Amino acid sequence: MRSACIRIVHDRAGNTLVELALIVPVLIAIALAIIDFGRGAHASMSLRSAARVGAEYVSRTGDVDAVTTVVANAANLDVEKLVVTPVVFCECDGGVAQTCGTFCPDGTAARRFISITARQPFSTLVPYPMIDSPLQLSGSATLRVQ
Repeated sequence: MRSACIRIVHDRAGNTLVELALIVPVLIAIALAIIDFGRGAHASMSLRSAARVGAEYVSRTGDVDAVTTVVANAANLDVEKLVVTPVVFCECDGGVAQTCGTFCPDGTAARRFISITARQPFSTLVPYPMIDSPLQLSGSATLRVQ
């Protein structure tokens, strides 16, 4: 009996399997975190790009009412959860806010801008400690119209 116990203690045949069993969960957790980060980065870039497309659309057409549809089509994300906020504003030199259609104190016409903000919730594949789920991703673009 004693020699059998000594053989089991000195046998190294299962060490690799035990080491693999210990490291595989860590590798899976790292892979899931990388995949989640990549998905989030892609969604954020899509929102920024779609906001830019919406701002360019408004600068060409002046149609602020249809910008939500344009951004939703360009985002290629979940359209039902996408929130698009267009804001038209005017300002003078130095970023001083001015009423659109009026003149600045230096006599020049106030410059008109369009700012598009697109927001969408993003859910991770697995819950992470200290990270809210769903996260609120957003992308914005501001473009001078005239």
